[in-house]
Amino acid sequence: MAELSRLTDRESVLDAVQEFDALGEEAFLDRYGYSGTVDYYRVLDGRLYGSKAIVGVAFGKQYPELGPLARKEFSGGLQGAGSALKRLGFEVKTPAELDPPRLGAEFTDRHSVYRKYGGDMQGLVTRFPGDKYVNVFDDADNDDFDEGAALTQPFVYRDHAPHVNPGPTLDNYGLLETARREGLALRYWRRQLDGRFRFATWATVVGRSWITIAGDYGDSHHEIRWVLQSVPSSDPDVWPASVQDAFDTTLSDSDDTGTPVEAQLDASYGQLIQCIDDRGQGKPERKSHPRVDYRRSAAVRQAVLQRSGGRCESFRCTGMPPNMTRKGEPILDVDHVLDLALGGDDHPLNAVALCPNCHAAKTRGPDTEQWRLELLTVASEAHHRSIATE
Repeated sequence: MAELSRLTDRESVLDAVQEFDALGEEAFLDRYGYSGTVDYYRVLDGRLYGSKAIVGVAFGKQYPELGPLARKEFSGGLQGAGSALKRLGFEVKTPAELDPPRLGAEFTDRHSVYRKYGGDMQGLVTRFPGDKYVNVFDDADNDDFDEGAALTQPFVYRDHAPHVNPGPTLDNYGLLETARREGLALRYWRRQLDGRFRFATWATVVGRSWITIAGDYGDSHHEIRWVLQSVPSSDPDVWPASVQDAFDTTLSDSDDTGTPVEAQLDASYGQLIQCIDDRGQGKPERKSHPRVDYRRSAAVRQAVLQRSGGRCESFRCTGMPPNMTRKGEPILDVDHVLDLALGGDDHPLNAVALCPNCHAAKTRGPDTEQWRLELLTVASEAHHRSIATE
């Protein structure tokens, strides 16, 4: 690799810029074997220039006996070409710094986003060079997100981790955990029906849990389930009080050592209930605004699904869906009988496993209150029966 520290002549850079202006970008890049770039730009008199091509040509102007550098002979980015230009007193900016994505922005595909801003073209979680905000991409072709997540409600991103205690060297974990701990905003991009990606909302991480998933051949893998909440802007000062409440609760209860009970593949119903009760979920503190604690929800969900045995718990059920999820599991929703937002407890005594039909009937049907009364009885009986049989 070429030593860019040898580029010391500011006038050589200006000569390269002058040639760029005279030829035009396309001809300049073609002459020296460079392609269009998503690299850092240098800014001069309000104009933008790809830093890597300018540095490569400037090197040849300072050292005509060596000639310009080929694009493969040195690195671009802030640590390469951008650093060399900054050292010579030039202003260096990235596309995200100069023209950050605005809420509602749309691109034809992920590659178009990459061409504009750089970063990781494949990863679902990435940060654009020079930008302080994390971007999370929801691609309809994978099941890492809740299907058809309603942005008015918290939604889940599933991050497949190689072990239960992932460290910050894992890109996804490091970026999202920093956002969670520091209460930072992130951009949530959703792929539309026509394939276009849209910056759908600002969001933030209000919780996470570690889950162990059984494999088809006796193996298992770990997931981190990040709970995202849509927020009105990137400014935390205008976020709802319930979001700050979620931060306070999840950070104070975070367990970053050992294996959480809800991540243990062989955890019994009784162990899950003990874990939930030890965390104070049975009778949560009442506040003037809705209390949300998404980290605990993982244990509740696992306990209810285990208790259900893969069947809808409503005695009104007329039949489970014949298909399975993409993970080969029964299609069941874990529903809080009394809504959390209305003061319901996040506990298996207030939660049931319902098939989609029963869930819809309970939520949107004409006799919702009767459903609730019946399902509270179902949850109580199933809970005590499961405890008694262990």
